[in-house]
Amino acid sequence: WSDTCCIDKSDHFVLQEALVAMFRWYQGSTLVIVFLRGVRSSSQLGALVRSIWNTRCRTTKSHQK
Repeated sequence: WSDTCCIDKSDHFVLQEALVAMFRWYQGSTLVIVFLRGVRSSSQLGALVRSIWNTRCRTTKSHQK
């Protein structure tokens, strides 16, 4: 939710800082829980592959060690 609700995407500098911070939060996490609207927990992997969530990809190569 943090990238859709809490980040000012109109300011490139703020967006970049937020993305780096999010990478650090997730990198240091023990557990990340994700809710994918429209994909039931009982769905097979194919349902996830065909879902809208598989159409957007964000990489963090530039921030990897």
